[in-house]
Amino acid sequence: MTSIENAGGDPTTRRKVAILGGGQAALTAALQLTDPRNPASRDLDVTIYQLGWRLGGKGATGRPTPPDVPRILEHGLHNWFGFYDNAFRQMREVYAELDRPPDAPLATFDEAFEPANAGAYVEWIEGQPLLWEIVNTPNSAKPGEGGLWLTPLEYIAEAIEMLERAFERSPLTSHGAEHDHLLARAHELLRGAAHEHPRELVSAHKAHDLLRLAAALARGAAD
Repeated sequence: MTSIENAGGDPTTRRKVAILGGGQAALTAALQLTDPRNPASRDLDVTIYQLGWRLGGKGATGRPTPPDVPRILEHGLHNWFGFYDNAFRQMREVYAELDRPPDAPLATFDEAFEPANAGAYVEWIEGQPLLWEIVNTPNSAKPGEGGLWLTPLEYIAEAIEMLERAFERSPLTSHGAEHDHLLARAHELLRGAAHEHPRELVSAHKAHDLLRLAAALARGAAD
C-alpha cells in the first residue's frame, strides 16, 4: 500500500481515492490526480493498493533472491513504441521532477530509454519457427516532445524508405539483369502495361537506387 498526499488543504476533508493495482494505468492515474497542476489535487488523499511490493504491472522486472539466475526476470514483453507519445511525455515529466543526481542509476530519461528500430518475433507454423523481423522507420522526432503528427512530406519520405528497404532485402537486388527469370516476367508485365507509352524499364537494383534518391529528395523537401 502506498499513500500519496499533497501539501496544503485540510487533511480532515480530503477526498479519499483508492487505486487498485500498481500497473502502468494505475500509476498514471495516481500521477495525474496528485499533479500540482491539477486544481483538485490539494483536496485528494490517494492510496495505491498493490498485491506484493513490486510496482509496474506487466512492466515490472526484478532479480531472484538469491540470484540463482543471472538475469532480469520479466512479467512479459513490454516494448515502448515511439508512437506512445503521451506515455513518453509523462515519463519525461517524471524524470524532470525526480531530478536525480548525475551519478544515480538511470539518472536521466535518455539513460533509461535506449532506442531500437528493429525487433524480431517468432510465429510457430506446423511446428516450425517462422521469424518475422520488423524494422520501424526512424525519424528525427523525439518521443514525448513536440506534436503527435509529422508533416505530410515526412510521411511520404518514410513510406519511400520502407519501399527502399524492401528492395534492399529482395533476392532480386543482387541480380538486376533482364534475363533473370523473375525479372524477365516482371519486365514482360511492365511492357504490357506501358506498351502505349514506352518508358525505361529498370531492374530491382536500379529501383533500389531510385528509391534511395527519392527518399533523400523527400527528406530535403521536408527540411
